[in-house]
Amino acid sequence: RSIFWVYAAALVATAAIALSLPRTGSVRSASVLRGAAHLFRSRELVGFLGAALIVFTAFNGVSWFYSLALLGLGGSGSEVGLVWAVGATIEVPLMFLYPRLARRFGGGRLLVAGATLFALRAILSALATEPWMLIAISAIEGPSYALVFVGGVDYVSHRAPQGLARSEEHTSE
Repeated sequence: RSIFWVYAAALVATAAIALSLPRTGSVRSASVLRGAAHLFRSRELVGFLGAALIVFTAFNGVSWFYSLALLGLGGSGSEVGLVWAVGATIEVPLMFLYPRLARRFGGGRLLVAGATLFALRAILSALATEPWMLIAISAIEGPSYALVFVGGVDYVSHRAPQGLARSEEHTSE
């Protein structure tokens, strides 16, 4: 039960921090449908979004059943928690390091690396015969998700039509 109190306190702290952030720039309203129409005129973005759909569908297919697979192999509820903690422990720092990694290796390479790690995780998970194997394999989830998720956002924001992308300098080229 204590986790719910910790979660509630974290949400309150997050709200307090968000409300304390200074507001900068001007607010402008944009039509979501018009923006989507502009976005889908780009063949490159349509191709990327199609590939992203395939990658995230595969990722979710594995993720949704990962805990059940671990339990099916004789793992415990504590081990299920450990699996997801391992992934998040690796994922969060990589998300913060992404801009530095993108400058060094390129955002496109990081996206491909993340998608490749997704595939590796799926293959290894399918071959696992013991709970400890799925726990070890769970370390792949963190870097794969961080690289694909942050890399995908960066990719789209860099290639979105004028006025739809973020205004800061982009991390990948």
